Parts: sequence; structure tokens; C-alpha cells
Amino acid sequence: MSRTGDWSDEQIQYYFNGIEWSEYPQKLWNVMQLQCGDCSTMLDIGSGPGAFALIGAASGLSAWAVDTKLKSLRALEKRAYELCLEGITTVAGSWPDVDVPACDLAVCSYSFGGEIGTRRGLAKILEKTNKVAFLVCPYSRFQTDFLSETLYEEAGLEPPAFEGSYSDLLHTLAELGAHCSVQIVDYDFGFSLPEEKCLEKAAQFLADKLGLPDRQKVRAHLERIVRRKNGMLWVPNPRKSALLTWSRKHRGEIKR
Repeated sequence: MSRTGDWSDEQIQYYFNGIEWSEYPQKLWNVMQLQCGDCSTMLDIGSGPGAFALIGAASGLSAWAVDTKLKSLRALEKRAYELCLEGITTVAGSWPDVDVPACDLAVCSYSFGGEIGTRRGLAKILEKTNKVAFLVCPYSRFQTDFLSETLYEEAGLEPPAFEGSYSDLLHTLAELGAHCSVQIVDYDFGFSLPEEKCLEKAAQFLADKLGLPDRQKVRAHLERIVRRKNGMLWVPNPRKSALLTWSRKHRGEIKR
């Protein structure tokens, strides 16, 4: 997503490239599956173009994807059609005011800005979860995707901060009386490039995405970090996330 909150066509393209070839969301989904093998329905809250809705549908679940951005939802519908995936329903609206059915499984990944990460938003997630809810949150405070920390330092800029740290979410959930387990998950959410001449376009994309002013420095950075993977050029993006898990059978009473 861009720093304005809107997705460009190019960002959506790189996103789908990433979820096809990287460890996201598969590595997180593998962990989730240990606790939701008997689930048949799911919510993907703040879905964007729908990484979890897509992997859930591919696993045989009926999925509802909720987002405020119609463009992201249309991209998800198009991608589901291309993959011959059925059972995904897109819902345009703002959480927690949007009307959706309760589902066995709920997922919210890196979408805790606005109302979603508030007491009211989190209470609605728990209310709409029949069995288990997973909240995928940034482990660190700052966004330094694609190993970009040194680029921000050289530009004299502070990296943008994530909205909704996992410690803040845990505090709010505790106020609701909701006990969550926490697991730290490392994975690579990079993307592939078909050939070296695509580095220039990728550098422009990352400069815009990361809010960095010097495209040539981003290009040089890409040349340093890019590697070969599965016969393609690979731009790594190591991430560390906190996976918060809430189970209804262990919930206790949820406060309002």
C-alpha cells in the first residue's frame, strides 16, 4: 500500500507476485492451521487484495474479505477468478460498522489503523469469531521493508511507524478480558523479477513505496541485496511479525 493508503496497479501487481512466490502468507497460514483444522468459514478483515482470503479459499474455506478500498477488492475478485477459486465474498465498508456474518476463523494482518485496532474494532472481531482469531502485527515499531534501514539513515529520515503495535493490541485486548497467546514468526515477503533489466522499474517502485527521495541509491541498494531464487532474481524482504491468537473456548467474558 502507498503511504496515502491507496493501492496503485503496480503495487497490486507486486503484492500478488509476493504472495505467489514468497513465504507470506503461507508460513503464517501453516501456523494457523494447527488450530483451525475444523474451520469452514473465515473473515479477512482489512484484507487489501486478500492474501489470506485467497489462501483460505484455496484450503476449502468460504471467505469474506472486508476492506474500505473498492480497488483492492476488485483486484481480489479478479485474482480469485484467475486462480479458479470460488467461495470468496468481498464486502466494501469500514470496520466495525460493516455487516458481516460470524465465521469460524478471523484474520487481521497489518490492518490496525483507523477503527480496527481500537477497543470497539477488536471487540467486533472477537464477536464475529466463532472459534479462533489471528491478529498478525508488526514486531518492531518502524517500517524498514526490503532491508531499507540504512537508506533512511543516509537520507536523514526516520522510517515510518506502523499503526497498531502488538503490545498496544495486547493491552487493549486485556482490557476486553481477552487472553491471547503470542508467537513470533520470521518470514520473507519479497518479490521476484524476471530479469536484471527490471531492477530500474523495481527501484522506482520501492522509492515511491518507502518514501525515499533518491531512486539511484535505492537502485544501488537493490543491486546489493538481490539474489537468485528458483531461477529468478529475488528481492528479499525479511519480516518479523507477532502472531496473536485468541480462542473462543478459552475466552472468558468479553467486556465492552
